[in-house]
Parts: sequence; C-alpha cells; structure tokens
Amino acid sequence: SKGFAAALAEHHLALCSGYFSTRIPNSERYADFGDPADHAQLLEMATGYAEFLRDCGAAALIVSLPLRASRDAATPVFVDLKRAELMADLINRMGYATLKQGVKLALHPEAFSMFRNSRDVDLFMLLTDPTYVFLCPDTAQFTVAGSDPLEIARRHRDRIIITHWKDAVSPAPADVPIDESIYERQIQWFAAVGSGVVDWPAWLRFLRDVNYQGWAVLELDTAPDPIGDLQRIRQYIEHALAPIYR
Repeated sequence: SKGFAAALAEHHLALCSGYFSTRIPNSERYADFGDPADHAQLLEMATGYAEFLRDCGAAALIVSLPLRASRDAATPVFVDLKRAELMADLINRMGYATLKQGVKLALHPEAFSMFRNSRDVDLFMLLTDPTYVFLCPDTAQFTVAGSDPLEIARRHRDRIIITHWKDAVSPAPADVPIDESIYERQIQWFAAVGSGVVDWPAWLRFLRDVNYQGWAVLELDTAPDPIGDLQRIRQYIEHALAPIYR
C-alpha cells in the first residue's frame, strides 16, 4: 500500500474509494454475502482492503450485493426480509470493521442485483446501522432498474458519502435473463453523462440544496474514445450543470 500511495502522490493523483471484490484471494471462488459460512472470510477481506485504502488516503469502500435470479428462474430467489436480515448483519459488521480504519462502507446499487431499486434501498437502509453503513447512489444503475435516483437520494440524503454519475437510455425490461454475462449485456442501457434520460439539472439542484461536498465519480462503460468522451462530459458539466451548484 505504501508503494501505491507513493505512486499516487508522484503522479498528483488522489484515490477516493475502492470497490470491494468478493473473489477470495489466491482462489477462483467468490464468497457469497448470502452464505453464513462465507461471512468470516468477507469480513476479513473488507478489513484488509480498508487498511489498504486508509494507507492510500481513500475514505470509502464501495460494496455491491449479489445478483438476483432471473424472473422466470426454475428456482426463484426471493429478496425478502429473512434474506436481507442475513446480509445486513454482515454489512453492519463490515462497516464497523472498516470504520475502525477510518474508511466508510457504502452500499452501491447494481441494476440486476439484490440492491438495485427504491424498495431495496429502503429495506437495506432500514436494516443497517447509519453509524456504520452509508450509501453510494449510482444514477444509471437506479434508472436501469426502473427507479428514480433523485427520489432515492432525497429519502436517504443523510447516508450519502460518495456519488457515481452515469446516464441511462431507459429502464431495462423486467424479464431480462440474469447470469454472469449480465455485466456485459447491461452496457446497452448505459450512456455518458448528459446523453440519456437522467434529470441532471434536478440532480445538481438536489446536491446543492443538501450542501453535498463529496466525490462525483464520472463513469464510462466500454468507451471507444474515453479521453474524448470524458472531455465532452466535463464540458457539459462545466457549462450546463456547474452554474446550478454555485
């Protein structure tokens, strides 16, 4: 971590957060939030990653939950209170462990995961302790899941510590098959900031009104011209959105 932190400083860069991978080190297996047998492993992994992030000056660990099953799966997976309570207990303990390192744990939506829409956010925000567990709203993921990111953010504004900015062309159909390839297939619904259906002026007015001072992470997916795309996004933000916030 010291070497990475030194490289960041040498290149005048800052690390705002880290994204938590459930892949178990030195193996091909991924730990499961829904399996109590994996909870000790996940807690250990989160603690170690938080130590790394702390040493690199980052203050947030971003965590997503497992994928849902397809709507017509032969064996349905219900994200009900029982399943949510099981995962929330682990998330609370992870949040406690990372906060001891000075790093806040924030739940992040994925459009086809168990934490994807307004109901999921309400459920997991209720079941987790606001002292230890926070929220990283993603404008595109909520939109593709069929929810309004602005309404979610308004309800849980006191839990937001970092924001992910990305646009979406539309919500995804409810019957999309969900498997490991969904992360590649979901890209068809994503777009660069300012080129989709997200209400960016309203988003900026909300952040202004709550005096949000955290990171705005601009995201691109498989961009053919990432430098040009980021320049266009920056121009759109500086000319169309930044005046709203000032």
